Amino acid sequence: MKLAIIGSGKIVHEAVPALRENPAIEITALCVRPQSAEKGSELAAQFGVPRVFTDYDALLASDAADTVYIAVINPLHYSYALRAIQARKHVILEKPLCVTAEEARGLEQAVASAGDVYLYEAVTCRHTPVFHQLRDKLPQIGRIRLVQANYSQYSSRYDDYLRGIVRPAFDPAAFGGALYDLNVYNIQLVAALFGAPPERPGAVTYTANRGFNGVDTSGCLVLGYDGFTAVLTAAKDCDGPCATVLQGEKGWIRIPGKINELASLELCTGSSLKFRTDASDTAAVGSAIGGTSESWRRMVPEFQEFERNIREGRYDEMRADLAVSVSVVGVIERALQHS
Repeated sequence: MKLAIIGSGKIVHEAVPALRENPAIEITALCVRPQSAEKGSELAAQFGVPRVFTDYDALLASDAADTVYIAVINPLHYSYALRAIQARKHVILEKPLCVTAEEARGLEQAVASAGDVYLYEAVTCRHTPVFHQLRDKLPQIGRIRLVQANYSQYSSRYDDYLRGIVRPAFDPAAFGGALYDLNVYNIQLVAALFGAPPERPGAVTYTANRGFNGVDTSGCLVLGYDGFTAVLTAAKDCDGPCATVLQGEKGWIRIPGKINELASLELCTGSSLKFRTDASDTAAVGSAIGGTSESWRRMVPEFQEFERNIREGRYDEMRADLAVSVSVVGVIERALQHS
């Protein structure tokens, strides 16, 4: 895979070492906006990337890459991904896939029309080894009755926000806020396991704490399924003990820590603990609970999975994965309509 990185933000600094864990991925180019040309050159030198583009269309027209990893602000996801698909480049797109359901469906249709182009949403929790364990073990806890998830993380940009300095992460115009940035992980997990909530009144409600510009700095999303309820909480204005718990009639599964890492799980059936992952089980994930300097390791499994699936031609698997991503955008849109 010859891959070009699009963007120069914080996530790029984590993506590069994660990508380089896979020798089958060659980072061949970096593309930044013209006003960020100097920063792009510095990043390219730092990471040893051979080419820098400041014209996205020129990159897409070149043979510099067969795949693009798009890490730009949320409102640009749709246009950047669509142009890459039309140029017949595979796309790895940072979460959220898009900011509206219409855009998400548009990308899904563009992929279908292209026929042999792959589009993946880079959302870590759906591609860790532990997620695959979770999906396999879920039937053991019986009929699901409750799902509770909390992903709270005091944002490094929140102090600026309190001083009136609005970064994209807290800008409603950039689709920032707790729902798009953090709760999206909780939604991703639930949607991957159970699909989207039914299309009925009251099935999706969102209660948010809002800042001075209306952005949701934290909030609680309630999803009503047939037979169970999911309560999904996320915060960028405060910290808290993060965990996800799935409760069934025959037992429960607990995922400790931040769901974007999904590094371990506990399974209890009846009154006994039946299964627990340990450090050796999750070595491939390289859990960064506690904020280690190698937090980028949480991204390794997703890039490995994407590269393998594209190389092995697992097109139907990609389409199924994309359908989940599209459904998640629909849930977010419904949440904002009922908040």
